[in-house]
Amino acid sequence: GSEELALRTIGSRAQRSTVGVGEATGFVAWEANGLSLVLTARPAGGWKLGPNRRVTVSYGGRSWPGTLARADAANGLGLVRVGQDGIADALWSAPVQTTVTKGERLALVGRTTARTVEVAQAATRRVYLTTTGLGPFAGAAVLNSTGRLVGVVDAGGGVVPIARACGLIRRC
Repeated sequence: GSEELALRTIGSRAQRSTVGVGEATGFVAWEANGLSLVLTARPAGGWKLGPNRRVTVSYGGRSWPGTLARADAANGLGLVRVGQDGIADALWSAPVQTTVTKGERLALVGRTTARTVEVAQAATRRVYLTTTGLGPFAGAAVLNSTGRLVGVVDAGGGVVPIARACGLIRRC
């Protein structure tokens, strides 16, 4: 119906924010002081630790060196800093927390595609979807029908609510 079409349109537009983070997906969350800050999911093999926490961020056929700036092991999220702004559209410019409810339809925005899903269960720590097989979407942005960022797909295929990213990843 019309909600499905709206979500597909929102997902398509949000792909202007979606970047590659190494082999994974992420999105430019916000920009500050000439930097692009990319939110992503913890890769299956874990983060590179120590002084060489570098990763390549790519968008539109171009690539930039990035550095893991913050890691939230409890939620499986990471923040990658790229030394240039304007690499892609920022998706989370205003740090607003939004919740989701059971039965709500959402858009998942991957690197090459977007799809719609339904919320099976919404909890404070994790949102469960009625679908499985979201591995290729790890690090993808999750948006509601108004286009507001509501979560990030984690490496396990669930969704970490964006409110969980507030505090450790970004002040909200």
